[in-house]
Amino acid sequence: MPNLYELASEFAALNEAVSRDDLTDDEMAALLDQIDESRTDLKVKVDNICRLRANLAGEAGVFKTEEQRLGQRRKAIENRVGQLEDWMRSTMVLLDVPVIKTDLHDVKVHPGRGVAVIDDPSKIPDLYIKVERTPKKKEILDALKKGEEVPGASLGEGKAKLVIR
Repeated sequence: MPNLYELASEFAALNEAVSRDDLTDDEMAALLDQIDESRTDLKVKVDNICRLRANLAGEAGVFKTEEQRLGQRRKAIENRVGQLEDWMRSTMVLLDVPVIKTDLHDVKVHPGRGVAVIDDPSKIPDLYIKVERTPKKKEILDALKKGEEVPGASLGEGKAKLVIR
């Protein structure tokens, strides 16, 4: 059985041949039979691909569930690591012990670096405010569909959607 690429090129060639005016009735009938045969091949191929797709989607779902479970476990472990570090840091600061040396580890508490604390964001000068310019795509699309001109934008066609039931 031909693959999808071969079927596509075969359909293109058959469509081109059917559109010619110099075909006899017998040649036209043969071409139409060939098109029907190719459509049957395409149906079988698409059905097989849909089955493969369903199997792969199921497998991907299993992986996704496992990723979520492992992600939750990783986060729990990372949180526990953070709690242990916080406990060591706060205890060393509370007891004013900047360095602890053991046979296996050297643990040091360094002073924190400066941070900006924002007490009232409305009083911050514009020089220190970040403004992001983002096009409103939905509103631009609506305007273009109404025939309005929007500088810097044009109406295009999105990707075709595949529906499998």
